[in-house]
Amino acid sequence: MMRNDDLGERKSIYVDKRIHSIINTKPKCINETLLDSKDLSIRWDALNNLDVCNKKLNNGIYIIEENDEHDWGPKADRTFSVLSMSAMIDLAGACEKVLFGACNNDKRLEHRKVLPKFVWQLMLPFRNQCYGSSESMEEVQIEMSAHSAIGTQLTLGVVESMVRELAGEKRGRSPLLKDMIEALSISDYCRCTPSPVVEEDQGLISTINEGQMLVSVLRGLLLPTGINLKNLLWHGFIPILPQRWFALSIIILHNLGNLDSRKYRSLLQLDKDLSASPKYRSYTFLRNHETTKLFVDHGSYLHESRLDFLGISEKKVVEIQQSFIPRSHYNLLKIAFDVYIDTPVCFAAIISPIIEHSLRLIWCDLNKRQHDNVAHSNSYYVTLDGHGQRDKHEMLLKPTYGKLGEKNKMVQDTYLGGTAFALLTDLFASSGSGPNIRSTICHGSWEKCMLMEIMTLENAEEVEMKKFRSPLKDVLYILLATLHFLQCRCVGPSKQDFAFPSSIETAYRPTFSYAATLFRHINEIIIKLDILWNRLDELENDFYLITTSFADMIISPDRLRSLRREVFHDLFDGYVSWTAEDVFREYELNVCLAGCGAARMLVADVFDALSQSVTKLNSLEQKIYENTASKRDLKKYSQILSFMNIVVGVYSFSSLVGLLSIIEACKRSSNSTNSSSIHKTNISVLDMRTVERTRMCVSTFSTYIFKNNDRAIAAVEKFSASKGYKHLMDQLREPSRLTRRKSS
Repeated sequence: MMRNDDLGERKSIYVDKRIHSIINTKPKCINETLLDSKDLSIRWDALNNLDVCNKKLNNGIYIIEENDEHDWGPKADRTFSVLSMSAMIDLAGACEKVLFGACNNDKRLEHRKVLPKFVWQLMLPFRNQCYGSSESMEEVQIEMSAHSAIGTQLTLGVVESMVRELAGEKRGRSPLLKDMIEALSISDYCRCTPSPVVEEDQGLISTINEGQMLVSVLRGLLLPTGINLKNLLWHGFIPILPQRWFALSIIILHNLGNLDSRKYRSLLQLDKDLSASPKYRSYTFLRNHETTKLFVDHGSYLHESRLDFLGISEKKVVEIQQSFIPRSHYNLLKIAFDVYIDTPVCFAAIISPIIEHSLRLIWCDLNKRQHDNVAHSNSYYVTLDGHGQRDKHEMLLKPTYGKLGEKNKMVQDTYLGGTAFALLTDLFASSGSGPNIRSTICHGSWEKCMLMEIMTLENAEEVEMKKFRSPLKDVLYILLATLHFLQCRCVGPSKQDFAFPSSIETAYRPTFSYAATLFRHINEIIIKLDILWNRLDELENDFYLITTSFADMIISPDRLRSLRREVFHDLFDGYVSWTAEDVFREYELNVCLAGCGAARMLVADVFDALSQSVTKLNSLEQKIYENTASKRDLKKYSQILSFMNIVVGVYSFSSLVGLLSIIEACKRSSNSTNSSSIHKTNISVLDMRTVERTRMCVSTFSTYIFKNNDRAIAAVEKFSASKGYKHLMDQLREPSRLTRRKSS
């Protein structure tokens, strides 16, 4: 198997020469006057004194242009100002000098008053260095550079969130950072009255718009036309970073906060009871599935036992023998395990880019794409996730790559294998309901939790924060188990005791993909319909005359089993390990299901509604059994039994509609790709209107069946009178007369 220690030894610089030069070039001069030493605001007028910059006022935007001394890429755009790289380096140097340059306690106290608490905590390793260290200077420098990379990465994540707040963008499926920066550039924060600046050498007065100047810094630091620093860190290209960039990210965040202190305080406000939040509580779903629960439990064991399966206890990185993680990133790994092992979001934020970079080295080597090992300026990267722009770049966890759809050799069972590929896809690149760990943290969805975790780090000065327990600990556990699994798959266990349990590997199946989610929903629907179906003959139906008009709606669970077989064939059968062949078969099905959104949502709606009905029925029967049912409970129970035929009919028929729609889409896909994995059905095309009207029927019926029986029945009657329903029923009764319904 591929060993990334060999790859990491071969190449440890993973950015192109231009970016590497910018990041590692030291400032020509340290001009502390660029910052106000007390409130840490940037003094934009002081940029006039930098020899490497030329000043120009253009439509109210203070433009800093790059001189010709360095070949660091395009000059500043005349429409969108971008701070020159020379000025950026000098500004970063000034930030480093002010924040880290002196061990003066008075200055520390001043800075602590204005800086966020989480930033002060991230600066702890650097503050401690002021008192000296017994380690060699080189070791200290490397360790501090790794701390700087982590601090910059986490801080720039908060910077993006602050830009989002100022630009007025909502959280969730966040827009691209470049779009948010441009939205900020035309916001009220950048249209305010510019600050006057006296040009002493010419005796003139010009103006500087502080908001626009901040935007020019953001463009130069965070966008591909500049350094693109946030993406480089969050995608794992940079394992160590000079601490001036950490200092600059802190100052940028602070100055963005000065634009709107109310939003800034709200963004950084800590919440000690995050475990009660539905957003975070929902991530206990990792324990709700047997496949992921096995990994979570194994990760919990690894966390408790502190099993050193990666050889992190080695004193020096050069002593590490074999590892899935390249040596270039082992300092980050050691800090993650030494400092952040009890902070799930912070740990995941550090480990996810490391996993991405390690996989990228393997992907590039196996697929003969070594050029993509490196982050190139103004080019798309090969990334772990990024479904939103998957047509523009390659994805590590896509079974194919390139315009010709060549097979990703990393999937092969002799390399990562099907199980590892399915697990990684579920955790990082699921287009379904998966956690998508790296992108979720990167774009701020777990930010409140991350800020709380930072305050609980060792030596945290606020004692009450130490009582905080992250609600996302299962994310930490499953990442630990994933690291152990990948280490054993790639290089084998260093000791026999460190072998990954084969039973966990064998049991794993895709869990959050379109196919896996649909399969799970259909299975549960059939199980619940079986329960109700077997009870129909036992029930006395007082509404026989009403329910007989819907008798044709009732579809037997066996019929649904047959249709399930047509969709999935034997894909999720058996108890053997998930193979590379299974990965490619499921990928074809997922591509088909991606175009069946309405049908998938219909099946999901039926699953939710039927689960609610069965749960309600079981709850009432439990009360009756325990003799604790009230008269109202008995009346409700009687109503449910009376309408049981309709409940079974509506939900079984709706499941049929969803499955037939999916089968028809798969049949078209099968005809176009000559795939043999999908059987052809005898039912003709279901148009989208029938699927949508079925969803409307399910929604209304499930909402009112326990509240307003008449309204629920009326919704079913209206649906059964529709042309789409009648046309489908005709075909089900007489399959020899199959036709497509004409559009009216």
